[in-house]
Amino acid sequence: MKTTIFISSFAAILSTATALGINCRGSGLCPSDGAAGNLINLKAIVDNISDRNRHYNTGQQIACTGSLCAFYQNGASGSAGQTSEFLQQLLDHGCKKCGSVPTQPGNDVSKGELTVNVVGNPSCQGAC
Repeated sequence: MKTTIFISSFAAILSTATALGINCRGSGLCPSDGAAGNLINLKAIVDNISDRNRHYNTGQQIACTGSLCAFYQNGASGSAGQTSEFLQQLLDHGCKKCGSVPTQPGNDVSKGELTVNVVGNPSCQGAC
C-alpha cells in the first residue's frame, strides 16, 4: 500500500514538473541587454496589424523587434487578435522579453503555445 501511494505521489509530481505552463523562459540571450527588442514593443507591433483575423501557422514568425520574435509552436496557430491577447498574458505574468503562453486550456505549453524568443535570423522587422 505504501509503495502504491509513493508511486502515485511521484507520478503526480513528475507530471506537474513536465507540464510547463505560462513562463518567461527563453534562450540564454533573453535576460541580457544584448538581445534587442522587448515584449512591450512586440505587442505594440502586433496590436497594429490591421487585419485582426490574419492567421499565423506553427513556426511562422508573426512580428519581430530587433532579434526578438513572436511565433506559435507545438502545433498551435492563431490570428493577430489572439496573438495580442496571448502577448498581454505574458506581460501580465511579468515577462519583459521572452516567454511562452499555452494556447489551449490546461496551462500546458506542450499542447500548443505562443512563444517570444530571440532568433538568430529574424525574417522581418515589425509585422511579418
